[in-house]
Amino acid sequence: MAPVMLSFDPKAARTAAIFERAGYLYVLFGEPVPPETAPAVPPELQVSVETLAVDGGSGFRLPMPAVLQAVVKRDGTAWQVILSRTSDVADRPVSGSSIQPRPDPEFALGPRLVVPAAEAERVIAFKDPVVGDTLSVVPLPLPGQHVQAPLRYAEVQFLPTLQGVVMRPLDDRLSVQPVREGVEVTVPGGLRLSPPADVQAAIPPPPPPVEQEKLFDFKRWGQEIGRAHV
Repeated sequence: MAPVMLSFDPKAARTAAIFERAGYLYVLFGEPVPPETAPAVPPELQVSVETLAVDGGSGFRLPMPAVLQAVVKRDGTAWQVILSRTSDVADRPVSGSSIQPRPDPEFALGPRLVVPAAEAERVIAFKDPVVGDTLSVVPLPLPGQHVQAPLRYAEVQFLPTLQGVVMRPLDDRLSVQPVREGVEVTVPGGLRLSPPADVQAAIPPPPPPVEQEKLFDFKRWGQEIGRAHV
């Protein structure tokens, strides 16, 4: 099947969080958008886009075909989701860089994590209609702002995203809020973060370079043969 592009266009600049979970692709906006933002789905996909209730924002979801993967781009006010087979996606470069939470163990109110996304304006509490838990979702405005791989801490888990930041609280006291440096993630008294020395010790050192064993030293061999014929 040829790649299929679904264009979610609210006709105005809107922040977005886009991610896959439990067999669905979610497109959440940090602000209300009109229902016609949802695109018409080509018949070959055999799925439909469903509107979701999002407190203070808007959301859509569609079943994600197992044989397809998604890539997200932005064109003007439209967030474009391109669905194609795994082999096609593997050859396509990922734009932007993955967001990495930054530990701040010396913060005055206790250890915290800071998500370096200064453009974050709000955090959405989104109840997953399939899993049933409530996620902390941070829609972001710049394409390429995503979390590449899942990250787990004692009190919070970061889910992989195609756009934006999505966190699954593992502690009911978890607080997620925009701050000057980006997004602050903490609990009363501070998070339980491993000391930097322990984190460094857990990272295995790179293996030493391996010298390839030469079976034949052709240069020296040729010199010896040359001497034998003199």
